[in-house]
Formats: sequence, structure tokens, C-alpha cells
Amino acid sequence: PGDIVLIARQAGNDSWAPAEKSFVLTFTGRGVPVQAPQVSVRGLSQNGLEIGVTGAPNAVVSIMATDTLPSSGDLVRVGEVTLDASGNGEITVQTTGDARYFIAE
Repeated sequence: PGDIVLIARQAGNDSWAPAEKSFVLTFTGRGVPVQAPQVSVRGLSQNGLEIGVTGAPNAVVSIMATDTLPSSGDLVRVGEVTLDASGNGEITVQTTGDARYFIAE
């Protein structure tokens, strides 16, 4: 668990204007059992936040999100990924507002 500050910068060219956007992502957990899903930020694209997920091989992992902490039980599922035989997977989730907090279950 912890905070990740993600800053995306675009230099700009003939097609794209220069831009910078930052997000504070707080990942929380409920303990870390063996092979619990772990997430890592891979990048930020036009499609959303690209998240890498590792855990038990072939596990189905839900990515939950909330706009506030503590979440008071208002986590909503924003995606699901099935990990491969090596226990790896990727998912792109939409981001809204200035901050979004994610958990993998």
C-alpha cells in the first residue's frame, strides 16, 4: 500500500498541444496474503491509466476504485483482468477527476 504520484507530460508537436497532468494514486490493501494481487502503474495513455497486475496464475482480479479515502465501502469495480499462466496481466482503467484510488482484489 502507499501513494504513487504520476505525472504525464506531452511535449507537443504539429498535432498535439503541450500538456501536463498529474494524479495521486493511493493503493490500499487488506493484508498481503501469499500471491495476493499486486499492481504497478505502467503508464498513462489517452485510453486511461495502464496498470500491470501480478498474482496467482490464472486468477481473476477485480480492480476497484473510489474517489475518496477512507472509502467507507463505496469501492466500485472499474475492471477485471484474468492473469496468465505466469501470474501476469494488464488492464487500462479510466480516470476521472483529479484523484482516484485503486485496489486489486
